[in-house]
Amino acid sequence: MSSTGLDHPLVREYLDELDTALHRRPVQHSSELMVQIISHLVDALSPDASAEDVAAILRQLGSPADLVAEAKGSIPTDTPTTIAGIVRARLARVRRRTWIIAGAACLVVATAVATYIAVIPSGSLQLAGQGGWWYLQDGNHEIDTQADNARQSTIRIRSGQRQGFAVGIYNPTNSTQTILGRPLGLNPAWDNPNGPFNVQLGVSVFNLDVDHGGFIRNIRFTLPGAIPPHQIRLLRITWISSACLPKGASQSIDSLSLRVRIGWFTRTEVIPLDQAWALAGPSHGRCT
Repeated sequence: MSSTGLDHPLVREYLDELDTALHRRPVQHSSELMVQIISHLVDALSPDASAEDVAAILRQLGSPADLVAEAKGSIPTDTPTTIAGIVRARLARVRRRTWIIAGAACLVVATAVATYIAVIPSGSLQLAGQGGWWYLQDGNHEIDTQADNARQSTIRIRSGQRQGFAVGIYNPTNSTQTILGRPLGLNPAWDNPNGPFNVQLGVSVFNLDVDHGGFIRNIRFTLPGAIPPHQIRLLRITWISSACLPKGASQSIDSLSLRVRIGWFTRTEVIPLDQAWALAGPSHGRCT
């Protein structure tokens, strides 16, 4: 690490070029110019400044040849002609550019914050009324139970085969919400290495029947999948069941954890289901 910013190779090279330019085109009070430049560099550069930071400061000052040309008087008559004036004028232009850039950055940040305030609190996705097991061989053999106001739909696990369900998702807000996928770690039944794996999500494209509360299987799914304001889409969740469940054992899912994008922002939404979707043993086929 250098002891001062002046020890940086780029700074030494810049000062060498300035010294050479001053010898080629002698300038009155050239030593003052050198002192002004060195003083500015000492103030502007920390000892551990990166090469990018050093290069940016030197670009703002301008090339040594331009500095010497201004000091020789090859500049408009209304431009400061003293060495100190030349340096001050250079640094003033640097400050103006810096403030312009900073102002633009503040405007972008303010716009983003305003968007965040307007959009993020606007509401989360909600469960719509429709839903069912996706594969007919499962749906035709489901068992619905209810206890203590809690419902559960249970099917037999088909280990080593793909199973899943679909539910309607409603966007109650005035902003389009796009489902990107699911975060890991929030659905133990899915993320458990001994549980279902190879989870796939899909959001249906627009369909009038679905938007009116229907449940159909002959429809295309995408991911990411956008849900426009005040519309319903089917969210399909499928996986290859891998668990080895003994008779009487079961696994269930009673909430959906989704990564959702709203405008520029992405958040995790946890959507409670109106029932548990369960797989019950005994397992048949491949399981681990």
